[in-house]
Formats: sequence, C-alpha cells, structure tokens
Amino acid sequence: MFDKNAESAIQNAAEIAKARRHEYVCLEHLLYAILDNQDGSNLVRSLGGKIDGLKHMLEDFFDLKLETVSARKKNYEPTHTIGFQRAVESAIIHIEYSSASSLTIGDLLVCLFTEKDSHAVHFLEAGTQGMLCRRTTIVERFAANILKPRRIGRNSKSKCTIIRTRTYSFL
Repeated sequence: MFDKNAESAIQNAAEIAKARRHEYVCLEHLLYAILDNQDGSNLVRSLGGKIDGLKHMLEDFFDLKLETVSARKKNYEPTHTIGFQRAVESAIIHIEYSSASSLTIGDLLVCLFTEKDSHAVHFLEAGTQGMLCRRTTIVERFAANILKPRRIGRNSKSKCTIIRTRTYSFL
C-alpha cells in the first residue's frame, strides 16, 4: 500500500521525534521527513519551496515549541498525535478509493493539508519562504499531470518518481 518513499518518510518522522527526544510525532516531523527525502524535496522545490528555509523554520519550531522527554526516561517511544494519524489515515482512505496502487510521498504532502491549523501547513503556505503553496495548487498540478517524473539519462533514476495523475474527490 505504501511506496518505499512514503513508508520511509513515516518511519523517519518517528525517528526524528525520538532523536530530538520529543514526546509526540507530529505533522511537522512528517514534513521534515518529507523534506529529507530526495523525491519529497524535489516535489516541494518544484512547487516553489525553499528546502533550507522550510527546514530552518521546522528546526526552530522543534527547539522552541515542542517539549522534550527527560533524559532519565531511557526506553520511550514517541506517540503519534491525533493530527498525524488523521492525515495519514486520510491519505490511506484516498488510495483505497482511487485507482492508485500505492500511497506516495506526494499523497502524504497533500494530506498534510487536512490539518489546516497545523504549523506544518502554515510553513508550507508561508510566502516569506518562497513557498506560495496551497493544497489546491498541489492537487491541480497532480490533476493536470504537470508534475511528472523526469529521466535525466538512460540508466538514471527518476528525479521525481512520486507523481502520477490522481483524482482527489474529497477536496
């Protein structure tokens, strides 16, 4: 159901939260993991996003807004927030009702927007970082098939393998 990039992003979000000793895995961790993924960063960049600026905003958010777990607590696992769970579930439900065979990192990016009040969505929409991106922009580009995989050479890997035409009926 998940392609390797989407699965990796979800796992990396939890690892980022744990490495920073955060009690919860939130959408901001998922966005950071998407930006750390090559295909995810290519997608965000193609939408006008400045990866370094977004990562800097997320790191400031992590450092200033999120509480950490005491160093005395040795074996702990961060818990996924309700917003994180809803966004991923929304992506899964979409895949189940669409013609897509797997959930991609692009689907995760779109489904971040189901949580409109999250900092992750705010950061994505922030024009000051050159990311004039809204959910409708991403979906329109999916639907128009504007964002397509590009091959550089015969044996090279796709620069952006996560994009394919989809119908997003739940908008």
